[in-house]
Amino acid sequence: MSASSNETQGWNIYSDSAEAVTIPLLFHSKNSPYVTPDFSQFTATGTLNVRVWVVGLAGQAANGALTAAPVPTVSSQEIHNMTSTFTVDTGSFPTVMPLSLVQAALSGFTEAQLQTYPPGSITYGSDNVSITGYYVPLTLAFADATDSSGQPLTTTFKVLVSDNSQAHMMGLRFDYDSTTQQNYTSAYSALMNLAPMQSGAMTRGYIISQDGLTVGLNQANAGSGWAFIKLAPASQSGDWLAPPVTATVNGKTLPASSLLIDTGLDEMFLKYDGASRLPANSTITLSMLGSNGAVQYSFNTGTTTGVAPSFVSVGNPSSNGPFVNTGLHALAGFDVLYDEANGLFGLRANGHSPQSSVSFEPVFSLSGNMSVPAGFQSSQSILLTGPAALQGAGDMSLDGTISGNGLLTVKAPGTVTVSGNNTYSGGTVLDGASVAVSSASGLGTGGVAMVAGSANALSLTSGSATVWSAGVDTISAGMASVKVAASGVGKLTFVGGKEASQIYGGGGAMTVFGGEGDGMFAAGGAGSVIVNGAGNATVIGGGGNAVFGGSGAALIFGGAQGADSIIGGSGSSTIVGQSGDHIVGEAGNMLVFGSNSATDTIVGGNATTVVGGSAGTQLLSNGNALFWGGSGNDMIWGGSGSTTAMLGSGDDTIYIGSGTMSIAGGSGHDVYTVIAGQAGGSAVIFDFNPGQDSLVLQGYDAASIVKNVQPGYVTLSLSDQTTLTFVGTDPSSLPGQITT
Repeated sequence: MSASSNETQGWNIYSDSAEAVTIPLLFHSKNSPYVTPDFSQFTATGTLNVRVWVVGLAGQAANGALTAAPVPTVSSQEIHNMTSTFTVDTGSFPTVMPLSLVQAALSGFTEAQLQTYPPGSITYGSDNVSITGYYVPLTLAFADATDSSGQPLTTTFKVLVSDNSQAHMMGLRFDYDSTTQQNYTSAYSALMNLAPMQSGAMTRGYIISQDGLTVGLNQANAGSGWAFIKLAPASQSGDWLAPPVTATVNGKTLPASSLLIDTGLDEMFLKYDGASRLPANSTITLSMLGSNGAVQYSFNTGTTTGVAPSFVSVGNPSSNGPFVNTGLHALAGFDVLYDEANGLFGLRANGHSPQSSVSFEPVFSLSGNMSVPAGFQSSQSILLTGPAALQGAGDMSLDGTISGNGLLTVKAPGTVTVSGNNTYSGGTVLDGASVAVSSASGLGTGGVAMVAGSANALSLTSGSATVWSAGVDTISAGMASVKVAASGVGKLTFVGGKEASQIYGGGGAMTVFGGEGDGMFAAGGAGSVIVNGAGNATVIGGGGNAVFGGSGAALIFGGAQGADSIIGGSGSSTIVGQSGDHIVGEAGNMLVFGSNSATDTIVGGNATTVVGGSAGTQLLSNGNALFWGGSGNDMIWGGSGSTTAMLGSGDDTIYIGSGTMSIAGGSGHDVYTVIAGQAGGSAVIFDFNPGQDSLVLQGYDAASIVKNVQPGYVTLSLSDQTTLTFVGTDPSSLPGQITT
């Protein structure tokens, strides 16, 4: 990737207005003057240094925090001749200074007074040199830097003061868990206790580059062009463990190790089990930040230019495990960033070493929890190296590619927009998040789980997704194909799109709006509402649900747990009743199979066919209807349309309406009822059995009934224009079966 495209990848995690100050670095080789460093010319052994002077002793607040210095130096706030240079050492923890420097700045400060402070010591592993002393709370100033108000940049922290005159080290290392010598915390860090950091004007962090030692992170210096890793938390609150590195030596990949870019050394240490002496001209490659090679550099031993160290020392690791200390020559390839506030470590290719030796992509290696501000926007590529969580304070936009095999959890009160072409395979968890995905692969290749007890929303545009819903969730399919499995008692709302969808409800009520695509909708708990769309759908009621047919063809099964209300749509519907369902036809054709467990009530629509079940069926026929009776006791209300009924073996009741009816009697005791003022139609009745069937004429005067007997049939004409034709019935037996 080109440098310009790298610089465009970034995020707005940092404030535009946060303060940042650059402290000049000085490079020093033995018997040579202090000079401005040239990272492309690391050919000699040496160190990076800053100039520091003592302002005074620090006070201590009631809560134990260090406060501004109450004891001024002999020259007040002016930089004085007691200024000294200190080696910037990211490989050690405390700042160490000689007692003589403190005494030169503070008149009357004695060795006896020094010994009243807590004792301490530091052993430098590179040369096994130990320094002992006492931790004195001091305020120091950087001689070559001022804050935003033009005052000397000061820091107040615990300094290891020793009677060793050679002690001039400014330790900047984090990962306090890696040492057993001292219970270090950030209270011992020179750069984490700057006055602007204490006031909140400056983000706790620093950058080491050829420009100098920059303290404070903002959008300008840290917002783009960097590769980051989210550090794992250490046991000390506010501290973080070292980032990972994978070393390859002559083609052999070593076990994953912890990484230290040590500005206090110009040699490299490789510590791993089974270490052996390196052959001459060995090739070493370091893949850093868990980036799978996106951030790495290579060199051959025996060279001392660019990123190659002056020497590579190998050995077995300590109890802390495999370890790689690059030495300061890594700065010839990368600038270094440490963000204590957010737990981030960053590298940026700087071009000082031959490009053939450095590989760089501005990827963000993420594992663990990452909190981001409201309005967070990121074009940074994200590599999930383990289970990870992004927790926002408001809206969030993720435009970069997300890859890796980790599980991603998203939690934010606002809308999270995901637009990258993502390939991560660990799945996605929504925990109180509203996520809008604008690309077909926005959710990677894994499924989506919605956390119970939280309200989640997922809006898709294309592609496919499998979703497990357990909360109060809303899913919009768009042009995506979606499969949803609900669980628990949370309420699910689903809006179908143009592709096929499968929805399986849980114990809670759900609302489903079918789209243009085909659907499979299985209702969950009582109170669910399913509205079919233009696609062909199969719907399974859960009991106590409302189902509405759409313009597409629908196959609908009533639920076994309770009566469903099923309303046919303008498309054709096939409905299988279950537990006493209420079924209403509309403009489309409707085929209904009655229940075998409870009586279904059916209101016919434009064209309705009913096959009765063993539990009996109630049919209100308005449009054209065809009814096949079962073994149950059925009830049919003829409407204004045309009804054809083949009665079964049950005892059936038929109400003649204002339309036309053709009825074939069954083997049961059937009752045909005509109510004056509610009829007016015509009915042809076959197989009327005078011995067991009966005719009820309600509200009619018997004298007004006109009987017309013809060969093979008899017709009764009633006063409201109703005509009843009995085919194959003995006319002489008919009057005995009429009740008026």
